[in-house]
Amino acid sequence: MRKAFGATDLRAIDVKGARAAVLVAVVDRAGEAYLILTRRALDLARDPGLIALPGGFVEDGEHPVDAALREADEEIGLDSTLVDLIGCLGTFERPRTGIPVVAYVG
Repeated sequence: MRKAFGATDLRAIDVKGARAAVLVAVVDRAGEAYLILTRRALDLARDPGLIALPGGFVEDGEHPVDAALREADEEIGLDSTLVDLIGCLGTFERPRTGIPVVAYVG
């Protein structure tokens, strides 16, 4: 996977305007790649039961890379020191809300 993205300083990629960040967390299990997804609780007012990537809003003064890692830790207990970030998929707009979200692969 690293070859697909090449060597890049993820903090240097222009993601201005990104208000949220997600982590596309790929885990190697016995030589096979698995994607980590979350499911939002059914009792939440916003997007109950939604299947999603771990992530959330970028806090004031926070870089989107740090937001993606912080949210992955908060949501699924993924220690950021165990994440090897390898690329950025760019920024996209969340369909229903139009919120700009940047996706990082690690």
